[in-house]
Order: sequence, then C-alpha cells, then structure tokens
Amino acid sequence: MSHAAYTINRSPASAQQGYTPHERLYDRPVNLRDMHPFRCPAYPLITKPHREGKFADKAARTVFIGYHEG
Repeated sequence: MSHAAYTINRSPASAQQGYTPHERLYDRPVNLRDMHPFRCPAYPLITKPHREGKFADKAARTVFIGYHEG
C-alpha cells in the first residue's frame, strides 16, 4: 500500500498542470533516481557487526517491496 501511495504522489497529474502532488506540496521537483519497480531485485547492505567473517557477503539478495518513509 505504501509503495502505491509513494508512486502516485510522484506521478504527474493532468489536473495539476503536469505537476506531481509531491511537487505541489514541497515546491521542488521530484528526484526519480531512487524510484524502483515493485518486486525488483534489491541488495541491502549487511553491516559489519552482522557479517559472518572477513570474507562474508556485504549484501544480501532480496526483493524490493516498498519504501520506508519516516
């Protein structure tokens, strides 16, 4: 649900003259660089205290399921 709301708030609307709701609210353009499709591969960092040794993986392959706001 939050992924859908995040995406909709950053999509242009014809009723707003091509601006996004996010642009109207914060008066600055949206950074689309961090937008990702739902369920795409994601590689979050495994921090040093949680790694299993010097040569352990630094990231784990997971599935992107949405954005964390806050």
